[in-house]
Amino acid sequence: MFSFVMEMEGLDFRATLEASGPQSGVDLDQFKSSKPGVSSELKNRALEVLELAASLYQAQLKANQAAMNTWPKTAVLPKTQS
Repeated sequence: MFSFVMEMEGLDFRATLEASGPQSGVDLDQFKSSKPGVSSELKNRALEVLELAASLYQAQLKANQAAMNTWPKTAVLPKTQS
């Protein structure tokens, strides 16, 4: 349903959810923060932590050839092997 509305109305997922949420029984108010900027601050922090974890994981794979050899070659894209 969402992809159809997104395509027909030219909306992104969030805008589609906001527009059709009440009609489909989804209460979006529970996901809104009472403090402005808090959700974007938490999102940015979570993304930062995720990037650090990915960098650490990549460094550990590069440092441990045995671990790298167990990684399926088909799952590793060329740009992630650098």
